[in-house]
Amino acid sequence: LELLEITKKFRIPTLVGGLFPTFAPEKVIKTEGIDMICIGDGENVILDLCNSLSTKKDYYNIPGLWIKSFGEVIKNKMGAYTDINTNPLPDLDMFDERRFYRPMKGKLLRQGVLETDRGCPYTCAYCNTYGQELNYKINNNSRYFRLRDIGRVHDQLKILVNKYKVEFIYMASEVLFAMPKEHRKEFVKMYSKFKIPFFCQNRAEVINEETVHDLETMNCHTCSLGLEHGNDEFRKVMLNRRVTNETYIRALKCFKNSKITVSVNNIIGFPDETRDLVFETVELNRKIKDYVFQINAYYFVPYHGSPLRQICLDKGYISEDEQVTHITKDTILNSPYLSREEIRGLVRTFTLYTRYPKNRWSDIKIAEKFNKKGNDMFGNLQKEYWDKHLRVNA
Repeated sequence: LELLEITKKFRIPTLVGGLFPTFAPEKVIKTEGIDMICIGDGENVILDLCNSLSTKKDYYNIPGLWIKSFGEVIKNKMGAYTDINTNPLPDLDMFDERRFYRPMKGKLLRQGVLETDRGCPYTCAYCNTYGQELNYKINNNSRYFRLRDIGRVHDQLKILVNKYKVEFIYMASEVLFAMPKEHRKEFVKMYSKFKIPFFCQNRAEVINEETVHDLETMNCHTCSLGLEHGNDEFRKVMLNRRVTNETYIRALKCFKNSKITVSVNNIIGFPDETRDLVFETVELNRKIKDYVFQINAYYFVPYHGSPLRQICLDKGYISEDEQVTHITKDTILNSPYLSREEIRGLVRTFTLYTRYPKNRWSDIKIAEKFNKKGNDMFGNLQKEYWDKHLRVNA
């Protein structure tokens, strides 16, 4: 919206796409300055639109496009399934050289993004990727999750390395090893010819001694896993994640003797979550802390298209009109079990609870408060944590 405010004087037709317009099209299309929105995959939609605009042809019937027209909104059905293997390889020549450099553990590295798949085969209730899967099944009898051909991945990687001289790769994949074993073996063999260090996301279900060895063979730098919650039953019933604490612990132990940097992610402030449940997540992280470099905690966000959003609406924890935020920004829940202030405090101090001995927990609880005493305590604990843990392991 800030960008549109800057560009509106030029009267350029504006098209907005992504997950939010796909799942909240009525909200987005009514926004001043937005002329069109794209529902679902955008490659074919934007190509058809650009061809129509350049030839001055009618574009009001393009599948996947909603268009404002003389006070009305034309609502076309979602576009067809996109074969990601037919997409042209990215051309990055238009970007300033400085755009390639991003920080990674204290260094500026020349980085590139590699798409290995699209979507996710899992059905987590807090994620809208599952909503995408349902969208594609209902609208065009296809799957949202799809693997990219290894040869196509190779071609893009070769360009990133040889032409753009990247030193580090970000794997654009929800779960890198969510693929059949034979596909994985072929992928590992292909990537090992380059051995460019990379960041990836995986799940405990796909991590074992063999897959950790594969990651090391490829020269994986950092692997991130989502724990999200420490109570088996809550995770199963509320989050629709059918994985046990023992599975997480077993998976993370597989990294013990590897050189791969491991980070784990947690979410605080789920609907019906209590303080006791949050501390079950703390306890799980305390059990695995010796196998990981970084422990993170983020806010639960009731994203449009996620099953948990509807639960929050049904329970009155959010209103339909309230704007969602980002997982690093804030909570918007009005929960009877945890206040917004409590959720903010637990997110801020979560890592401290997982790393410090329990005889320091009374100090950490003070640091949950956003007053002078709490802020001062948090500052002191944070500095101590940095000096004793992060600097040692950097």
